[in-house]
Amino acid sequence: MDIDKLRTWSLLATVYLLAIFSPLIVSDPVTPPVPLFWVFVGIGFTVITYGSVLSWRRGDKRPLVVRTLIPLGLLGVSLTLFWTGVWSRMLVSMHSGHRW
Repeated sequence: MDIDKLRTWSLLATVYLLAIFSPLIVSDPVTPPVPLFWVFVGIGFTVITYGSVLSWRRGDKRPLVVRTLIPLGLLGVSLTLFWTGVWSRMLVSMHSGHRW
């Protein structure tokens, strides 16, 4: 596999995982993330979005959809699951001896 493709896939995986699990990371009362972590996440998301918008202006819409719109959709779904309490019920059910 080409190193550029590997780098792109690892970046996409990181963005998707952050989009899915960021509501849980923020709500952790034991070890909340430091503010510098969120600064780096914001900078990274800005860089990815800027590159995607530039690609979109050149006529390639795939990077905008794959790198920006899908993670935003995943974040929206994850936030909805968090606000409705589904995430907390799933996490409690993962512990032994607990039921929904």
